[in-house]
Amino acid sequence: MLASGEENGIDDDELLTGTGSGGVFTSGYLRDRPLIEYLNETERVAFLLSNSKKGVREESDDDATAYTPGDRYQAIAAVTDTRVMFVVGDCTETDGDAMFAVPYTEIEDVKTGRGVLTKQLDVWTTSGRRWRFYVKSSVDLQPAADYLDKAAVVWSRVENQLGRAEEYVTEISAQVEDRSFEAAVETGARAREHVDEARRMATELTTNRADAVWERITDAEERLDAARMETHRTWAVAHEHEAERQWRTELYNQAYESYEAAREEYRSALDIARDQGFPEGEEIVAEIDDIRHDLDALSKSPLRRAEETRNRAAELDDPAVAVETWEEALERYQTTLVLDWGTDDGRFAGDSDDIRVEIEGIVDRIDETRRELADRHELTADDLAEGGEYERARREYAAARDQLAAAASVAEELRPSLVDGLRDRMDTLDERIEQARENAAANEFVFVGDTNRAIATSDAGADEDGDSLSGSVRERLCRADAETFRAVVASAWREMGWEATVLDDERDERVGVIAERSHPVPETQLLVTDGAPTDARFDAERVTNVAAAVETDYDADVVAFVTTGGFTDGARDAAAETRVKLIDGDHLASILETEGVDDFDPAGQPPTAD
Repeated sequence: MLASGEENGIDDDELLTGTGSGGVFTSGYLRDRPLIEYLNETERVAFLLSNSKKGVREESDDDATAYTPGDRYQAIAAVTDTRVMFVVGDCTETDGDAMFAVPYTEIEDVKTGRGVLTKQLDVWTTSGRRWRFYVKSSVDLQPAADYLDKAAVVWSRVENQLGRAEEYVTEISAQVEDRSFEAAVETGARAREHVDEARRMATELTTNRADAVWERITDAEERLDAARMETHRTWAVAHEHEAERQWRTELYNQAYESYEAAREEYRSALDIARDQGFPEGEEIVAEIDDIRHDLDALSKSPLRRAEETRNRAAELDDPAVAVETWEEALERYQTTLVLDWGTDDGRFAGDSDDIRVEIEGIVDRIDETRRELADRHELTADDLAEGGEYERARREYAAARDQLAAAASVAEELRPSLVDGLRDRMDTLDERIEQARENAAANEFVFVGDTNRAIATSDAGADEDGDSLSGSVRERLCRADAETFRAVVASAWREMGWEATVLDDERDERVGVIAERSHPVPETQLLVTDGAPTDARFDAERVTNVAAAVETDYDADVVAFVTTGGFTDGARDAAAETRVKLIDGDHLASILETEGVDDFDPAGQPPTAD
């Protein structure tokens, strides 16, 4: 779009490409190189003006300089899409051509004037300088002046809008780094408003998208959209990490929703990538496909884990270990059953009727196993009572009752028909517990005499030779110090396939052992250890405190309370509510014997496994 005002009949193409001096009756062009070589690669010329005598004049409050062309050369003013440029051929003030440029963002005002023989175009800059270019009086300066005036206004406004948008881009980066993703998205939306306003303003100057003002807008827009795209991708990754954490802790619905949130963020990023033609689009498509695979695996995970736990329980020979695993399987089947309640999309695998059948079967196995364990404790108690060891008998009767109470707790909700029989037997055991307590009290005596020679004949922790390795596993654990107790527990868990780390009191006096494994699923257990007396019974408050004390400091999937003592019914109820696993003295001793970790000295000899 060229519209020139030139002397001596020189056309636009000649002004753009010509060099050399003119002849007797004509002016030449530029000396060193043609005007077109002074332009940027994508710069477009709107108007060309020229003169052969007065050149261009630069003025300020303090000085003024006239740059005039050499004999038979031209001074050219090129009004382009980014600036006004003055090039003076063979300038008398310099050695060769002289070039001066004023970007539109630095133009404050544009005026025209005329004398007797000439007209002048005055360009005022924001720094207070004036550039005056002369043309013959026959040249129509107004179109070029109008274009310059409008271009200066539009460029100034466009740059103002884009400057605000670019400030927001910087803010977006900081917000993403701080993981303030929602704020970053809102900031991106505000930045987009400024870019859209810049686009509207640019149309007041030109609708040709090849013009520089549009290139400037496009460049700013691409930087903004790149930041917006990365915001959505980074937010999606954060949702994925949260979903994985929730999956590990069996918060399946929350994990599903986090994965869906991640997918939505990836889709938003993909929309931006496709609009701008960013190469990251293919990567984002692959990331969305990964989410689809994760959701598919997640949908099958609850039922698969429940089935794996059920199968593991069925293979266990030790009823004390098996019953804990059966209860874990029950919890997982119940979780699977209720996952899709209140939703319409059927997220998770598993037929409700089939799951209910499995739950009924597991409840029966828990009842059978708890009764078997109660029988064992009761038979042991009977033998102890016959031998006059009433206090130990009382503890065994109490352990039997605990087994029945645990069975009744499960049956109350899921198999109520079993509860009456369990409670009748619990009443009988209550009577035996009381009788054993009375017999133990009647059997006590007060020693009178030389206390230095008194020998506690009821010491079950030593044999006739005083060997510290004698006595039951549970009794020796009761006599072990905290360090040995933790080491024994860690050894047992290692035998079961875990990587176990013993913590000393300086690291954390609450948690004795951290156990981790990666198969069949990644899992971390915190083992709170307490080598209490065998007749100690921990209540609900202690269990609740155990859960609260560690849940904020450790990223664990399971918290287990491991003790040589026992637990009240209230403690077991609290454990069910807080997801704390309880391992009492009988259960622990059974684990140690099963895993072969029973050759240890309570005085400090390291435990060994067969």
